[in-house]
Amino acid sequence: MARRTVDVNTALMAVTIAAFVAVVFYLVLSLVARPHGLTPRLSQVSGEVGQVETTLAGARGTSPYAPNAVCHDAGPAAEAALKQRLQSAASAAQVSLASLASGVGAGDEARGGLVPVTFQVEASGHYEAVVALLGALAKAEPEVFVDTADLKSQTASVALKLSGRVFCSTAARL
Repeated sequence: MARRTVDVNTALMAVTIAAFVAVVFYLVLSLVARPHGLTPRLSQVSGEVGQVETTLAGARGTSPYAPNAVCHDAGPAAEAALKQRLQSAASAAQVSLASLASGVGAGDEARGGLVPVTFQVEASGHYEAVVALLGALAKAEPEVFVDTADLKSQTASVALKLSGRVFCSTAARL
């Protein structure tokens, strides 16, 4: 077999052609990948997002929560809103409240800024009504975390002792 010598000019020409084809391929792909009018559309969308954020901030004030939410305000206001929510749920379920107590715990910024709002409820009523109350609490927003639940049968009704908490995020207020 004869050994072929590589001509330097031919090799240089092949490398130049390959580089030229690669640059043309890159330019064609970059034109295809970037849709026509992308920059003006992105700036329009960014402006609309800013308007929406401004509108939402004005509608809700400084809180990201809805005005009727338990966690709309911090501290005593959240405690009062939770009490009102529990009283409304008991009234809707036709359950009589013997006692209702609540309190606000300290927030832990290291664990996501969650502030516990605790409650203790003593109620009585027909079994179906008490179960309806528990069902309403299970569907509540923010979620109700039950620490203890004690349901005792009485002659014509049941007695419920319930303690739990909801968690409000202080990090969401930023």
